[in-house]
Amino acid sequence: MAYRYLSEHLHIIADGIKQYFRNERGLSNFKTEEEVDKALDYRPTLHTHTKDHHILCIDVQESPYSTALDSIVLDCVKRSLPIKLYVVFPGNPSPQDYKKKVDRARTNGVGVIEVRTNTTEVIHEALTLSLLGVREVSPSRFPPKFRAELARAESTFRAGNPVEGCLIVYKELEALSRRIVDKTRTKGLWRAPRPGERSPRIKLNTAWQRVIETLMDHLDYQRCPALPMPLLARILSVAPHRNDTGHKVTSLKKLIRRDTELKTRFEGATDLLLELIQASKAI
Repeated sequence: MAYRYLSEHLHIIADGIKQYFRNERGLSNFKTEEEVDKALDYRPTLHTHTKDHHILCIDVQESPYSTALDSIVLDCVKRSLPIKLYVVFPGNPSPQDYKKKVDRARTNGVGVIEVRTNTTEVIHEALTLSLLGVREVSPSRFPPKFRAELARAESTFRAGNPVEGCLIVYKELEALSRRIVDKTRTKGLWRAPRPGERSPRIKLNTAWQRVIETLMDHLDYQRCPALPMPLLARILSVAPHRNDTGHKVTSLKKLIRRDTELKTRFEGATDLLLELIQASKAI
């Protein structure tokens, strides 16, 4: 394979890492020093497309990271490009400022792979760069019992599984709103039944959307001002997303659109959860 820009002594590293990804990850059809995206001024040593429509880029360098990649990472975040970027470097001898550069790569979601004479070691995996732009959750803003799940949701989202990350937050929203329904009803904060109206029955398997609709229809808002109708309406608007996040994407274009939507949903769901937690304190 011909390299036009890569230093000659690194050619063997590039050829070897291509074989590594073929054997270990089942990836092939690598392009050499070609443009990744027309909107991105970047030609990595190697790149290919994965079966789940991500772009996997491999940059062979002398060290674990270079500041030149900062702008590439930023552009990927801004343009929501689902790129997984690895820096591959020779480990003999250890590069200068090794730890500092590895830490910077990890912070920026860039994977690092060290190649020595007889071994190839993944120092840490690459994240999907398009997902790095999601706003931090800051678990400390939430009561202790929510923090572990929210931290897990954020790490899951950033690690390349935004669907599961969103689902974790939705489950917390659903569980809390169901507890609120039980509490308001038990405390007599629902309106009196209208003439001929049956008392609503809510079971464990009642759909979340139906549970919220029932609360909105029966809550006595004057006696329970902590739960205004606009807040419940926002929860109702989120409920359908609880089950529609798992649809598989079939192209790079659709993956970009899905991940962009999921970033907005994830941030909105965590904000809504915090607001609902604060409202529930008054009940």
